[in-house]
This record gives sequence, C-alpha cells and structure tokens, in this order.
Amino acid sequence: IANYKNPVVSFLAWLYTQTGIRSGMHMTGMTREFAPATMIRFAIPLCTPDSKFDAITESLISALKDIGPVLDMKKVSVTHNVLSLMYADYELV
Repeated sequence: IANYKNPVVSFLAWLYTQTGIRSGMHMTGMTREFAPATMIRFAIPLCTPDSKFDAITESLISALKDIGPVLDMKKVSVTHNVLSLMYADYELV
C-alpha cells in the first residue's frame, strides 16, 4: 500500500473492517522530516480488563497474519485548518 495516495488511512479502514479495532494516525510524526506520516496509534483505557485486552491483541495478530486486500482511500472533503487530517472525509478509490 506504499503507493496509495493515503496508505495510513487505507490501512486503518482495513483494520477496522477486519477487527473492529479503532486506531488513528500518529500525529507526532507530522513534521517535515517524518511526512508523510507512516505510524498509527492505539489508545487503550487503563481500566481495560486483561481478558478484553488479550482478545483485542489476538484479533489484531490474527488479522495481520492473514492480511487480505487493502483498498485505497481518497480524500473527498477537508476542513482547512490545523485539524484537517482528523476531520477529512474519505471514500474508496
């Protein structure tokens, strides 16, 4: 997916459809030396029971072992401000 217009967004959409796990683009890397960003982040509430955390981890590992086609996404609308990456709308190419 490295040649996709939005590889991180495409991967995140695939991950959610395959596992139900929501994640996001890691915004710290959005400087000139790291652009385009190629990292994602996961946020797990501190009170998550070990059993739920284990199920999430197993789901993620299983999906990554058998990664299927990842569809390219394109940006269709953007807010023109500092939060444009967070509030952009995408659709399948």
